[in-house]
Amino acid sequence: MSRKNREAYPLTAAQRLLVYAWERCPKPQLLNIGTSIAVGGDVIAFDALKHALHTAYGRCECLRLRFRKNEDGTITQYLDPDDIGEIEFCELSHWRPEHAKRELEMRTEKPFDLYDSRQNQIVMISMPDGFKGFYFKVNHLVMDSSSIIAFIIDVVQIYCSMRYDYQFPKPTASYLETLREDLAYEANSLQFQKDQAFWKDFICRSEPIFTGITGPDRLLQAREETGNPNYRAGHIVGKSLEACHDELHLEKAPTARLLNFCLSARIPMVCLLLLGIRTFLSKMNGNQEDISIKSAISRRGSVQKKKSGGTRIHSFPCRTIIPPETTFMEALHIIQRSQFEIFRHADYDPVTVMRMASEQYHLRPGDSYESLTLTYQPMTMRGAKNASALDGIPYKTDWYSNGVAAQALYLTVMHNSIDEGMDFYYEYQPDYVTFKDLEYMYYYLCKIMFMGIENPEITIGEILRTV
Repeated sequence: MSRKNREAYPLTAAQRLLVYAWERCPKPQLLNIGTSIAVGGDVIAFDALKHALHTAYGRCECLRLRFRKNEDGTITQYLDPDDIGEIEFCELSHWRPEHAKRELEMRTEKPFDLYDSRQNQIVMISMPDGFKGFYFKVNHLVMDSSSIIAFIIDVVQIYCSMRYDYQFPKPTASYLETLREDLAYEANSLQFQKDQAFWKDFICRSEPIFTGITGPDRLLQAREETGNPNYRAGHIVGKSLEACHDELHLEKAPTARLLNFCLSARIPMVCLLLLGIRTFLSKMNGNQEDISIKSAISRRGSVQKKKSGGTRIHSFPCRTIIPPETTFMEALHIIQRSQFEIFRHADYDPVTVMRMASEQYHLRPGDSYESLTLTYQPMTMRGAKNASALDGIPYKTDWYSNGVAAQALYLTVMHNSIDEGMDFYYEYQPDYVTFKDLEYMYYYLCKIMFMGIENPEITIGEILRTV
């Protein structure tokens, strides 16, 4: 069947959000995601790994996605049934570690040809420290972090079933089935109409205010530039799209304290993180009560959506107004209710929500009320059934920069599969914030969270006065 005759589908809202950023970025590698998993010792046999990779590739429908530019300028997507997945090999064991890392970063920086071509690259790797595994690069239009981790887990489970007689993993889900559900929702379904009404009301309730992680400087600058002393947004687009990546690590014991508190209080970890961040922003902006943070939502509430791959992340503002007399626990419940409210309407197009806010409050291009975006990723390799064959065996996962930062500051919090701590990955534009700023933020974020879980009845005002 020719490419033109293959059934094509429109892009989803999540994909349109990415295209919205990609079309405004002069660097085409913006949507590249690069990661790797490597195992120590003599565990990895490359012939078996190659077979596991081919098997997992064949089970992952979205990896065969292709994109087409139509005569009217629209982009559609279709599956290439002939794509069986090409597996490469790269010998890096004799390289210096920093050179091996740079090699994988350079691969991540190389853009895909977007139209009518494969949107992933899989390379088996032998690293300088003796670890062996594979590097995986994929277009963000095809996968997000949740589906990337699910694919890696599937490879590990298949490998363990081949080498260690573990049970073969259950089938994955169809990407096309989930895609059709998303498109049916967007075709003016009843739920779409309810979500649209919610977001219109949400935007019109009242205007938020920008709170920067280094203080109100960008808000004050925007007021000076517009000549409007009541302007409430700040400019968050840096002069350069150069990306910096830094990571800060919270060890196992303090991470366990946070997790145990969330479990006993029945509070999602993301709510605890949001409260810590918003309290820090309040501290940096004159104890401001009205705080907005952009929260990334994976939208994988069903087994079908968890296992179907694709990219599903939508980002929406999490805005809360919390007076100083509010207790830490009360504030957590306020954020939890806010998050649940957003979750119920998270299938709506986030680009449309941004446009609504911009038109309602007459924002300049590049201005926003949110100074950062937060993603919390709870899934780890340790949680993978059949991956217990790796228990006691050292392995590590890495994420590689594509050299471009589309957002001024994007914080991803993930659980570390090696020591069961938490990693705080910062992707940022260096002319927007510095690593010193991020270290300062991380220090106070942790201080605020631990102060709160140790005394949930402490008020937000007391925390602000103490920190």
